[in-house]
Parts: sequence; structure tokens; C-alpha cells
Amino acid sequence: MQKTPNSSRLHIGIFGRTNVGKSTLLNLLTDQEVSIVSNIAGTTTNSVKKAVELHNIGAVLFTDTAGVDDASQIKDEIIDKVKGEIKKTDLAIMLFKEQILSKFDEMLIEHFLQMQTPILFIINKFDNDKFDINFQNILKKISPFVLCLNLKKDSIDEILISLEQIYKQNAKEKELFEQILEPNSLVVLVTPIDKEAPKDRLILPQVQALRNILDKNSNALVTQKIDESLFKSLAKTPDLIVADSSCILESIKNCPESVKITTFSILMARLKGDLRILVNGANALDALKLGDKILIAEACSHRYIEGDIARTKIPKLLEKYLGFKPTISYVCGNDFGDISEFSLILHCGACMINRKFMIYRQNEALKNSVPITNYGVAISKMQGVLDKVLEIFSADLKNS
Repeated sequence: MQKTPNSSRLHIGIFGRTNVGKSTLLNLLTDQEVSIVSNIAGTTTNSVKKAVELHNIGAVLFTDTAGVDDASQIKDEIIDKVKGEIKKTDLAIMLFKEQILSKFDEMLIEHFLQMQTPILFIINKFDNDKFDINFQNILKKISPFVLCLNLKKDSIDEILISLEQIYKQNAKEKELFEQILEPNSLVVLVTPIDKEAPKDRLILPQVQALRNILDKNSNALVTQKIDESLFKSLAKTPDLIVADSSCILESIKNCPESVKITTFSILMARLKGDLRILVNGANALDALKLGDKILIAEACSHRYIEGDIARTKIPKLLEKYLGFKPTISYVCGNDFGDISEFSLILHCGACMINRKFMIYRQNEALKNSVPITNYGVAISKMQGVLDKVLEIFSADLKNS
């Protein structure tokens, strides 16, 4: 992997009304001319993203969002896009020039609070030394992090210090093998190379697993399948086997009963969301009846090929498990749309979205009383091995 994927970066969004200095701030933070800076209101109508590394924070993804106010003729479309960015934002920067809370500022703040997103308020003085202490106090009641400064290169250190403080207070980073892998362990990764595997590369969850194993000073053996000859060739019994969901049944049959085993997809489910919710969603398969609608949700868009997991493999498994042909709809991208008509949501592994957004999608499903699970959890359920692949996560599931 040449760089940290955006889905694993801290998402920092820059928000505010038009022409308050959002694009200027992004350029200063990244020390590059990433966004167009202009005195013309509404220059930025689409989000501009830039991945960088910040000292003491690490890999982040900055997003310069469009200005939200009455100045644009496509105001409603812009507001919808900005709301979409809020769902993915781990840390928000909100800029002001005029020291007053407009209805649009209040709307943004309301969404940040609903999403429990920490906020850094910046009052851009634009070389005006006059500022309203009462306005600052209003903002401090919402967030303790309020800066009043000129957006210039020499002010960036102060902003970065505040971002670091907010990050340390709110850091909730998780690791793929958190609390389930000790140093010097041996992990076997079963990674079959099929039609969907990218040429000359492994898929992202497999790469993340390999890197996390090395970070924990453990050892990995990568293979396309496991059989008796593999175990005979090893000097020690593996501490854990992680298999692709497509071959989990075969992998369990061919490994010693005492060896712990799970799937890449279940590891990702735990990393990106609440595993308990996804397990409950998989168990909801048993309550489905003829005529119930299932939504298969993919977080990214891609070209579909013969044997595609969402359009071929999972529908076949569902029909075999349920005993009837289910009614399936598909959605790709960032928006579920209206999910009230569905009896179950089957979500992809979420390798291309961040944890904040996946948690949001799970909560939306719960609000609509729609069970939600993911591909890997559902596949293990339908193949009758869910209890086996969840054994290693007993601590996560004990309160479910």
C-alpha cells in the first residue's frame, strides 16, 4: 500500500458560509494551492479533498465544503452535499467572518451536535482587530475550542495545536486485531485469487490485516487455501486463521478444531461499526418470509463482473438458505434513500468508508427498525458457521 487509504484517515471537514475563508484555510493547512480562492461568493460548489500527514495526529483527510447560505442559486443541492460530508466528518472546523450566527450556521451546528462531532470554531478577522467577546462566549458554550485570528501562514500553528488537542480528547481509533492478537503470534491469511481480485494487488482488508499483524510484531503466512499438508509444514500451530468469506466453510473443515478462525469481513465489521448490531442483523435472516424486501448496499461504485458477490453469490446463498427467491434491491454510494420498506439491509464490508459514516448508516437502519448486517457476517450465518467465526470476539458480544 503506497499510502494510507482515505477510509482509514481522520476526516477533518471545513464548514461555513460562502466567502469566509474555507478554501484559504485548506490551502494554508496543506501548504498547497488545493482549492481556488476568490472574492466571488460560491466559488466552491463541490467538496475539495486533500490527504496529508499531520504531526502528532497522523494521516488525515481535509475536506473543503461548499459555502452554505442564500448566495447560491443551487442552495438546496449544496446543503444536501454538505450534510452528506457531515456524516463522514470526525472533526469539524467551522469558520466565521461576520460575528453572528445565521440560520445556516445554526443548521450546521445542529447537525454536528446530532452526530457528536467535535468542533473547532475559527473567527476569521480579515485584518480587522475588532471582535465581539459576546459572540466568542456564545460559541464557547457549544465548544471550548474557539480561535479569533487572521487566516495567514503564521496563524496555522495555533490552529494545528487546537486540532491536536481536540483529536487527543476525542480519539477513538480502533485496530483490526485489537485485543485479539498477542505479539509473536502466527496468523494464516487465506486469500483466494478470484476474478474480483485486482491485478497484481490484494484487496484492501487483506492488506490492512497483513500490515496490522506486522505492527503487532507477529507473523503472517499468506495462502490461497488451507489443507492438512499446510499444517504439517508449520513449526507451530497457528494462533489464528483469517479467511476470505468465499472460502470460510472449506477453511473451517480443513483446520484443526482448536484453532481460532474468522473472516476478513467480520474483522472489518468490528473495525468499522458495531459488530453486535451486524450479528443481530444476520440472525434476522431467520425471520424473513416470502415478499420481504432486502436492500444490498455497496459503499463504493465499481464495474460488475460475472460472479459478482453482491449480484450473484449472495442472492444464490440467500435463496438456498431462505428456501425461496428473495426480493432484492441495490444501492451504491453514500445515500441509502428511503429504507422503511425493507426487512433487512445487507451492507458491504465498508472498506472504502470511514467508521464514522458506517456507524451513521447502522444508526439510520436502527431508527427505521430495519436490521442491518454485512456480507461476511451474513455469509457465515447462511453457511452455519457464524458461532465458530465469532468465538474470538466473545468480549465484544457479551453485552449483545
